[in-house]
Amino acid sequence: MRHHYCLFLFFAGLPPGLRAQTAPPEAAVGLSGHLGSFITKMSKADLLKDSYSELVAVEWSRSTAHAPRTRLGAVLLHGNSGSRQYVGAVTALLGFVDRTLVTAGPVRLHARLGIGPGRIARPFDAATNPKNSLLGSHLNAALQGSLFGELHIGRHWSWNAGISFLHLSSGAASLPNLGLNIPALTTGLSYRYAQTPLKPVPPAPPARRAHFETWASAGRKQWPLVNSPRRWVQVLGIEWQRRFSANGRYGAVLQVLRDPTPVSGVDTLQKAPGGGGWQAGIGAQYLMVLGRLEVPVQAGAYLFNKRDVNAWYQTLGVRYRFADRWRAGIHLKTHMGRADYFHAGIGYQW
Repeated sequence: MRHHYCLFLFFAGLPPGLRAQTAPPEAAVGLSGHLGSFITKMSKADLLKDSYSELVAVEWSRSTAHAPRTRLGAVLLHGNSGSRQYVGAVTALLGFVDRTLVTAGPVRLHARLGIGPGRIARPFDAATNPKNSLLGSHLNAALQGSLFGELHIGRHWSWNAGISFLHLSSGAASLPNLGLNIPALTTGLSYRYAQTPLKPVPPAPPARRAHFETWASAGRKQWPLVNSPRRWVQVLGIEWQRRFSANGRYGAVLQVLRDPTPVSGVDTLQKAPGGGGWQAGIGAQYLMVLGRLEVPVQAGAYLFNKRDVNAWYQTLGVRYRFADRWRAGIHLKTHMGRADYFHAGIGYQW
């Protein structure tokens, strides 16, 4: 949070000519390449590397009337993971939000966050691929963040260059799950074209500035061993949210969680061998809102924890408002960046 606050202060303090400007509505198609090398905390996983990570991305995006200087789009990535023999090819289809941070003449600085399904060709298999200690399933969740500069060349073309970070994880739905993390340098070209003028977003009907939401969700978790049975985990929560801008809300969250997976001697976060248990936590949250799409970021502390010795937990999610008071969403619970599990469910505003 400190880094985000400093970044906000930095851009807020730029001279007027360098601050982000509202651009006319347009769409773009692009082709880019990503060159990097996956990283891991375990030295034995470094032995899986046999090449650089090389990805090609094809994307489409367009302006949105829900927020200035913001584009919504989709990107398809495919290429070599960096381990042809043990991990194989990586493919991901991501929806993304792209925000123009700075405009200076023909130069733009963009920040982007994308999320969607990802696939690897060769997951762990005890008989045929036992050395892949990174991911235990073909299908995973993929998350990509990037920061890049854009140089407008003429009326339609742009050259882009920057850095990206791709993460694939099953969230402990399948073990092993060290995750695949690929930092990369990226460059490419895009073609910009005028889109149909955006229809102004009609003003929202009178509504309370603050409201409550109730959420119920569930997921599957495999723990602590590769051959452990998968068990259901559940999360029940009450949230308070307050709107502070057209695209932002802050609030508080109170949750009760149940994780029945056993804690064993191989779990370095154990309290004592035995069954999993109940947890309760309280925390703060921020939600980015773009029309019916919501992206919540939560950080909480356990008030009660019979499961392990963690004191803090975090949640990143994607939600969609499919009715006036109803939402559907999927969330990833983590402990300081270490994935715990995915849980999907529904919420009701009251």
